[in-house]
Amino acid sequence: MGYTLIFDYGTTALKTVLFDADFRVAASVTTEYRYETPAPGRIEYAADEYIRILYESGRRVLDRTGVRTLERIAVTGQAETLIFLDAQDEPIGNAIVWLDERAREECDALSQIIPARTIYERTGNLGFDAVMPVAKLLWMRRHRPDVRYTKALLLHDWVLYRLTGEMRAEYGILSCSGYFDIRKKAYDRELLDAAGIDIDTLAQPCPPSVRVGTLTADAQTALGVGCTPVGNGMLDQCAAAYGAGNVRGGIITETTGTVLAIAATLDRFTPENHRIPVLCHGVEDKYLALPYCPTAGILLKWYRDAFLDGLSYADIDREIAEHTRPDGELICLPHFKGRLSPVSDRDARGAFLGVTLETGKYDLARAVMESVAFLLRENLEVLGTFERVISLGGGAKSPLWTQMKADALGVPVTTLKVSEATALGCALGAAVADGAMTLSDAERFAVPDTTYLPSENRRYMDEKYGKYTEYNRLLANGRNRYVG
Repeated sequence: MGYTLIFDYGTTALKTVLFDADFRVAASVTTEYRYETPAPGRIEYAADEYIRILYESGRRVLDRTGVRTLERIAVTGQAETLIFLDAQDEPIGNAIVWLDERAREECDALSQIIPARTIYERTGNLGFDAVMPVAKLLWMRRHRPDVRYTKALLLHDWVLYRLTGEMRAEYGILSCSGYFDIRKKAYDRELLDAAGIDIDTLAQPCPPSVRVGTLTADAQTALGVGCTPVGNGMLDQCAAAYGAGNVRGGIITETTGTVLAIAATLDRFTPENHRIPVLCHGVEDKYLALPYCPTAGILLKWYRDAFLDGLSYADIDREIAEHTRPDGELICLPHFKGRLSPVSDRDARGAFLGVTLETGKYDLARAVMESVAFLLRENLEVLGTFERVISLGGGAKSPLWTQMKADALGVPVTTLKVSEATALGCALGAAVADGAMTLSDAERFAVPDTTYLPSENRRYMDEKYGKYTEYNRLLANGRNRYVG
């Protein structure tokens, strides 16, 4: 096997990773986006910039290593970002970034047409959400009827289209669209009709990782490589699970990045037995339960930037360890962007409770980190029994935070030696798809690093979790009035 080049379009940056024949990182480059916010609730990015930074970062990793021949290329990353093309295949305006919430009213309108139970049975989503393409496409129909687009592509589809000339979508990414039936593996006509979406403007649904084409002549020139197969890749959360060995039942992966994403592999989707988000896995014919919470690492970043002068996360760990102690009364509710799982309440708000005049800034930082550990426990209680928990994302780099999770859960939490689980999972999936290895071969790349066992703080975290859940209940029931 030769080199594999992976493009991972995250929420805040494109990560480009080159793997050698043994799937070790040969080089990587991270390029951040600078989003535009033209109005409250609106987040946009120039569609061509996604391609420009792909070529630029691709050339950088290849130049750094001297590699000019690739075995394969694949694309992973975010799901809901939407791009419109005209009849000449040129972008119309900016991409509507997945975080954009302009379509709240359209989300409500769709919810009046299609019952939540029907949405879940077909799409695996608990209901419509403003970030979904189905709501944004209805928004375009209502507010921008002058935009005559011929193609409405998700970011993944747009990138593949520019690389290969083929319009292909991927089952896992489509699972987040709001108009894809995850059991039939096809677009849902009723959902499309409800939003007024023309199916001919959408990319063709395809399984994860399969080869969709080869680099066009222009893409070859831009990257400085020859004719190279391009794989369909998979959703970033599916790729992270794949790279962590979460390809069979009984394993939980949690990624504390910008958001908190939890993943559990399922052999089948049984909507009568589940009330958690489920989507198509990067392992073909399997599903991934994916409880998702919109605040995790981004909450700690907000607190750091607002109150700790941008202190490094490692220094925050040290300050908390040196200057705080467990406080059973000081509790943070982390719902600073609403709640999605295990309770859906987009109007929920965050809070600090139990604050006194003696409370210091690092006490509050500790409470923020504990709140994410409690949020993780809430979701795992819904998922049921599991054998082990694997911690991924930026949060896994914090021994303090990972220990908090082990104490909150009462089970061991393991980090992995691999530093690029998402890119690795996408690369391994592509290799399995083209027959270069088996799924069992791929699992051996999930090498454990450190296992954190529940400590003497287990009882403290258990008691505090009880207060956390009670505060959640009281504030949800008594919103807009004082709760004493």
